Amino acid sequence: MTEDGQQAGSSVADVGDENAASYDVTAVTYAGLTTLEPAEFAIMRHLRGRWDQASVLDLGVGAGRTAFTLSAVAGNYVGVDYSEEMVKLARKAIPEDERTSFHFADARDLSFLGDQRFQLVQFTAQGFDMVGHEDRPKILAEMRRHTAEDGICAVSSHSLRSVPLEAPKAHWPRKWTSLVAIAEALGSVQRSRRVRKINESIDLPAARQRGWVQFVDEDPNYLTYYVDPEVQVKQLEDAGFELIEILDFSGRPVSPSAPRSDVWLYYVCRPATSA
Repeated sequence: MTEDGQQAGSSVADVGDENAASYDVTAVTYAGLTTLEPAEFAIMRHLRGRWDQASVLDLGVGAGRTAFTLSAVAGNYVGVDYSEEMVKLARKAIPEDERTSFHFADARDLSFLGDQRFQLVQFTAQGFDMVGHEDRPKILAEMRRHTAEDGICAVSSHSLRSVPLEAPKAHWPRKWTSLVAIAEALGSVQRSRRVRKINESIDLPAARQRGWVQFVDEDPNYLTYYVDPEVQVKQLEDAGFELIEILDFSGRPVSPSAPRSDVWLYYVCRPATSA
């Protein structure tokens, strides 16, 4: 781990590009997913009564999981992903029309949208954590620029409070007659060892003092960003947002100063009003 919290071997600037390349390779594994996460359903309630007129900017849309629901209810839907393979899968799953479009673009530069504003701008499924620390303000600035003054913005991010990651205990079958039981037992041992190794690679005191860290976690394909909730709120405020609520995965509100050790948290905010 380098001094700035970056895992050795990747610069802050190229993290997003490396992760995008990984998504191109693994895109097919995301095809066919259509269910919103509980917190994403909770986010939708903020536009209750306005959906038929609401416009949605959905960043990190992947293969169309969130688009399956949001494009069906919104007045206008724009999905964006920086993996070209993901965009191809999304277009295949949800055909484009006058109300729905998908774009191969980078959330760090949404200039192709011009002056468009949206009632909901979201970057969920932790896609926001696939770029380096210095790129997060760029994305938040773009999200703020395209959020309508009466709209909301939602991002999800890995919580530093969940580190060290929980290493599962190995489960050994009572009988070794089943090949499936043996395979599951060996898999649990390997996962436990991997998580312990990940935890050992992190300078946790330094990460907590800094407020964030990046490392290859349980998904070996991606370098992932973990942030303290209070630091994430500050990033949002610096971008011109004010916090409405923080949700856990189940969609229940949590406090930024005392969140549980959920791996993912969802931050719902609105454009800040000028003093």
